[in-house]
Amino acid sequence: MIHAMNFTNFDKRKAAEVAYFFLWKATKERSMSVTKLRMTKWLYLSERESYKQLGEPIFNDKLFSMKHGPAPSYSLALLEKKKGADDPNWSATIKTTKEKSHQYISIAVDCKYQSIDDLRQLSDAEIQVLETVWTEYGQLSATALEKLLHDQTRHPEWVYPQTNRSTEIDM
Repeated sequence: MIHAMNFTNFDKRKAAEVAYFFLWKATKERSMSVTKLRMTKWLYLSERESYKQLGEPIFNDKLFSMKHGPAPSYSLALLEKKKGADDPNWSATIKTTKEKSHQYISIAVDCKYQSIDDLRQLSDAEIQVLETVWTEYGQLSATALEKLLHDQTRHPEWVYPQTNRSTEIDM
């Protein structure tokens, strides 16, 4: 994982808007709850799909192969509220709640966004990338997403080394 939280090129505002997009879709269109694992996978798939469609990332996260599959490390740190990974825009948009053994992600109570139409950091092309990810993966559970991302025929970039240490994915 990350030793020092160096968010130099990571766009926290865009990452928050991408997370909001998926939360809005999940809660407004499907009335589903979103775990940290599910959100992490959607965020990862968004960066991956953006590289595929646009040739560049949406929010420029560092991607890592981890035990539970590939993950965007800075976004994960924000979701987990790691020390040094706080951001006022993120916390005004995204809320993480721990219940028993799971962490659930939701839209913050005082969130400035009321719908996807309010998102201003994301381009139309980036929204289209998110729509593609949602259409293909939005209905999958966290467990199904994890299993899918462990399939190296579909996602050859995920390689979890025998040392049980995270390794950076170079897209």
